[in-house]
Amino acid sequence: MSALSNDSFQYSEDQRDCLQEICNVAVGQVGDTLARKLGVFVTLPIPVINIIKADQLSQSLNSFSSSSGIYAASQLFASQQDGSELSGLALVMLSEDSLDDLKELMPELANSDDLITETCRNMAQTCLDALSEQWGLGFQSEAPKLVGHESLNVVCESLVSSWKNILVVEINYHLEGRAFNGDLLLLFPDQAISAMAERLDELLA
Repeated sequence: MSALSNDSFQYSEDQRDCLQEICNVAVGQVGDTLARKLGVFVTLPIPVINIIKADQLSQSLNSFSSSSGIYAASQLFASQQDGSELSGLALVMLSEDSLDDLKELMPELANSDDLITETCRNMAQTCLDALSEQWGLGFQSEAPKLVGHESLNVVCESLVSSWKNILVVEINYHLEGRAFNGDLLLLFPDQAISAMAERLDELLA
């Protein structure tokens, strides 16, 4: 496996492998939470991790594009142990078909906003809790915030416009026998990329 890098940051292969393994464990815990909550089998994906320029974010995520737009919710988070340095943004994106499935699987929730917010909690918060446990970081998260029914470009520009580089952890979940296509993105800005490298070195020592 090659090193994780762009022009400004480079992770060694050991750092990348360690981060990949940590994310794999978190993916499994999110899948278990979704399966228990929705009562369906969840296909566990392999997380895709990249460091990109911030202005490349929307281009690199073209696979999420939809002519009808996406539903999204975001959640800011920061480590209690590392101050604000190891902080970032979790973004959950759902297609129109995903929302239809959620209406059937969670009939107790009355409207789309509640469905999107609850799904963000189940995916993003569970993943952050799993990462916190492995890293010993104690991520503290804000409540999920609805982004709205927008195009991907609008969503990206509004959330990360002040960032230069982004470490992107991309996790795509599918439900067996369903059209559900839910994406969880963990986005870490410049200072978090450096802080994360130091934390990975501590784990590898």
